[in-house]
Amino acid sequence: MNNNKQTLIEKNVIRLKRSIYLSKLEEYRLQGRPIVYTDESYINSSHTMPKSWSDETSKGCRLPIYKGNMLIIVHACSEKGFIPNALLIYPSKIKTGDYHNNMNAINYQKWIKEKLVPNLQPQSVIVIDNASYHNVTSEPMPTSNSRKADMLAWLRKFNIPYPEKCTKPVLYEIIKNNKQNHQEFVLDKILEAHGHNVLRLPPYHPELNPIELLWGIIKGKVASKNVMFDLKVVEELFRKKAESITIDTFRDVWRHVKKHEEKFIELEPKLDILTDNFTDIIKVEYSDSEYMDSSSDGELSGVEEL
Repeated sequence: MNNNKQTLIEKNVIRLKRSIYLSKLEEYRLQGRPIVYTDESYINSSHTMPKSWSDETSKGCRLPIYKGNMLIIVHACSEKGFIPNALLIYPSKIKTGDYHNNMNAINYQKWIKEKLVPNLQPQSVIVIDNASYHNVTSEPMPTSNSRKADMLAWLRKFNIPYPEKCTKPVLYEIIKNNKQNHQEFVLDKILEAHGHNVLRLPPYHPELNPIELLWGIIKGKVASKNVMFDLKVVEELFRKKAESITIDTFRDVWRHVKKHEEKFIELEPKLDILTDNFTDIIKVEYSDSEYMDSSSDGELSGVEEL
């Protein structure tokens, strides 16, 4: 039921991850490290403009009623442009579901090793999102359903103390609390072996990834030229449009993302004040509700019934 006490507020864990990300990003920039953003996207063979102008002498193209086949796209860029020879485009083998279903850890790691790493500048920082295939661990962390022996083995491996006598739920809680500092991601190890580092975007922040804006620019240009609705033609159009992006466009996109970064940095002190105010309001309302509950129980003390 709707009421006037409902409000939308960001989870603290999301805010924390954003703050850590922006802090590390600034640190890497001060070190002069190249920042490289990566992302995966898709485009359908029927990707075109929804409307077009025409007169009585000619007819426009009829938009297909189906989306058509799909191309999966993987690329990386820096402030200076797309990383040379890093573009990967391949047709989807899955007809349904999210385009992420067409990518897996093996394919992504293969792209990293064969197309990205050979073309990176030394000591690059690779920014990635939180897709599951980016976060595959070399040794999976125990789950709540794991055997107790496996939980104990994981804790011993990382020299994490635990009570001598404790139950599986207690052990799992200890594992969760130490998860962040002891996860070994396969992707991170691959890149670190070549002198690079991985930086993960905070969840739900696509506006902090400039390549997201570049996808939109390129897809818009493809849509304006796609009249054949043929997958090979769409791939050719995409490649040409990606190559035609100018350095000025990259700089404009970077400035746009930097504005978002600055906005979030400036917002942090205000969020502290705002959340403190919410805390004070909640305390007051909770205190008032206790008072009302104790004094409005349907009986009047000291008064006898007539």
